[in-house]
Amino acid sequence: MAKNSAPAHLSLCSEQPLAVNLINTRTNFRGNVIDQLSDIRSTQMWLEAAGTQLGRADCVWGVDARRLLLLRNTRHAIAHLADVYTAGTAATEETVHCLGYLNQQRTPARFHLAAGKITVSANSSLFESFRQAVIDSAAVALSAPPRLGLRRCANTECLHYFVPYVERRLWCTDACGNRVRVARHWPVRHAQPRRTRAT
Repeated sequence: MAKNSAPAHLSLCSEQPLAVNLINTRTNFRGNVIDQLSDIRSTQMWLEAAGTQLGRADCVWGVDARRLLLLRNTRHAIAHLADVYTAGTAATEETVHCLGYLNQQRTPARFHLAAGKITVSANSSLFESFRQAVIDSAAVALSAPPRLGLRRCANTECLHYFVPYVERRLWCTDACGNRVRVARHWPVRHAQPRRTRAT
């Protein structure tokens, strides 16, 4: 693990969609931006944590340079769309490019009925099936009603997004909210003169 790296599981939140967990692989950890898709080893660790989150710890997705590039490109496209969605800005040429990339990468699954059982085949590897699930979860997160749609964490130092399951939620985690409240309280508390006990 790199000198300033956060453990891979820190950015995985079981209540968040896969796409949100993917774009949250960039973390501000004690003032340093940590990219959990920075190299093959850290990406492999993140994917293992994602497999565990999905209840599929048996899924071992081997990561090579091609798969690392696919995950980074997918993250970039979803992160750009998340920025546009949360900021309410107009679409740019980059937005059109990101939409085109995700649409091009999307492989539809086929439903089959065999021996009385419904099966789904995507004609792809387990890794590609995972990536398709990430892209699908991005579509759901970006098309949710505004009050429950994707949000950026209200902590200005945080890089994370989240889907609120409570309308009033402002921060990606309770810990992030606590950091903001402590930072707000600290200068007020320490600016006051200390009281001494009367003897």
